[in-house]
Amino acid sequence: KTTTAAASALLLAGRYPAKRILLVSTDPAHSLGDSFDGKLSDAPIRSDSHPNLFLREFDAAAAIEAFKDNHGRAIKLMADRGASFDREDINRFFDLSFPGIDEVMAVLELAEWVNQYDTVLIDTAPAGHTLSMLKLPATLKKWLGVFALMGEKHHLLEEHFAGRRSHDEADSFVETLDNQLTRVNNLLHNARETEFVVVTNPEEMVVDETDRLLQALSALKIPVRTLVINRVSEASGCPYCDRRSARQNPSMERL
Repeated sequence: KTTTAAASALLLAGRYPAKRILLVSTDPAHSLGDSFDGKLSDAPIRSDSHPNLFLREFDAAAAIEAFKDNHGRAIKLMADRGASFDREDINRFFDLSFPGIDEVMAVLELAEWVNQYDTVLIDTAPAGHTLSMLKLPATLKKWLGVFALMGEKHHLLEEHFAGRRSHDEADSFVETLDNQLTRVNNLLHNARETEFVVVTNPEEMVVDETDRLLQALSALKIPVRTLVINRVSEASGCPYCDRRSARQNPSMERL
């Protein structure tokens, strides 16, 4: 998976030298730096071989802290409007400690990456985590719908008792986040702009998992046009290779 992402980025960077290309790993167990024989971090660095190629290993924890710094006041204000929230609920929400928060940060960052680069290649986490990430824009849009209702209730009370309607930073936060998620959602489903490349092996259990992944991507309407099959053995007269190739044939046919 990482090798395919790295090779694709190098190919595109060489083919389109005028384009700014970002290759970013969102896998918590980063191995992108190993592929380029160097140490990568959350700050994008230029590839030694291609000045138009930028490399990054995404740090979700740092993104969470930056998000809280930028939007903490708005989040607390927004959470305070929920009558069903107690103080513990609000503090937990502000701490952003709920499951899947790493994927949330990656989705929100994606909206920024596509603004800064011509092409973005993502070396993703394994299939389960990645599917969770791809489902997030629609889920987060539902959250925002709830927050918008909470805000509307607040403004109706404000209009009734104060005779005016304000537009504060919580409202701006919801609108900005909604716009970001709309852009990401549209991008993920645009077959002219986006492609999900599946990397697999010709082994029965792996092909079963690949089949489930492809069905899930189809249900999400995420475009898939390319399947990379790794560790393929070809018959070459070597008895071991011939046996291995024969064992792979049914899986190759399925793929």
